[in-house]
Amino acid sequence: MEDLPAVLKLHVLQFLDHSALHAAEQTSHALLELTRDHELWRSLSDAHVTCSESLNRSDLWKKMVCLAQRSAVDDKQLLGGVEAFSSADRPSESPVNTLTSSRCWMELHQLQTTDSEQEAELTTLGERIQHHCGCSSGESCYWSSSASTNQNATEFIDYALNGPCVVNAVQIVPYRVFWHPDSPTYAPKRVRFEFFDVDDMATLQGAAGWRNRPLGTRASVIKPFFASHDYEVKNDMTLQEFLLPRKVAASKKTVLRITLIGRHQAQTFELPEEFLDGNEERRPKYYCCLSYVNVCGVPWKPVQTESEASTSIAQSYSMSPNLRMAALTGLAVYMTACYEGFVGRTRRWE
Repeated sequence: MEDLPAVLKLHVLQFLDHSALHAAEQTSHALLELTRDHELWRSLSDAHVTCSESLNRSDLWKKMVCLAQRSAVDDKQLLGGVEAFSSADRPSESPVNTLTSSRCWMELHQLQTTDSEQEAELTTLGERIQHHCGCSSGESCYWSSSASTNQNATEFIDYALNGPCVVNAVQIVPYRVFWHPDSPTYAPKRVRFEFFDVDDMATLQGAAGWRNRPLGTRASVIKPFFASHDYEVKNDMTLQEFLLPRKVAASKKTVLRITLIGRHQAQTFELPEEFLDGNEERRPKYYCCLSYVNVCGVPWKPVQTESEASTSIAQSYSMSPNLRMAALTGLAVYMTACYEGFVGRTRRWE
């Protein structure tokens, strides 16, 4: 293997995936040096991950690729807080409420997954559940936008992330108001996800940082390093997961912006005529409400030790290391023969 031309070994390495490149690095110092000199981990990273600018470093490319290969989880609390938002109907209806699963949502979710309730029964039970939760009596467990007569109004919420992580998907639960007439759900029509970095590190230094300062608004125009397409949202109080087209490696400076486009539902309350002043107040008032927001991904963890990495790689392959090396050597020998044959023909032409 050591006698093969470096250019051929490099061509072989460029065909390898994440696990095979790990194995190649550990079988030969020459292969390890080629991997580093030609930034092959960066090539794999660019192929599978979009990263924050602060993570685009040679010492992190390999780690990002490894994290991107792991299965995403939804219970790691990767959202660290709310940085900014476009509006809220009342102070108690802050987007901070969306960071945790509310009592009413958990009970309704349990009810929907274990029982096949009819809509009429679900409406009655939902009203009772939200009464016990407190959200029907002023103890809001959800975020609500301000009212708008424009059904295509757009809102946004900016979430800080809990330390560096690789994000695979975003989950959203719209909020259904069982105590309103007809039990309407105030979901957005569509959502879009954007990741951008901020320079104000003081706002991202853990939970105490964002809890101890008043929430505010940020300029609606940002420069994201990643932006998804628009996803359709069902007008239902169910957990809806939106898989990102590419995995996103986020740093401590990264903020997730969720843009909420359009509104399905107008308020079902009808005020008496004597309380209405002018035609504007007679127009339907549209709202957007969310019960819960979550991020699925892999938290940033310390780099594995060499022995741990070796064990992990060995377990991920059905082939033995010797068989892998034989296959790699065979491919290199074949390419060498092709190379020598080409050189021979060139000399004959001369």
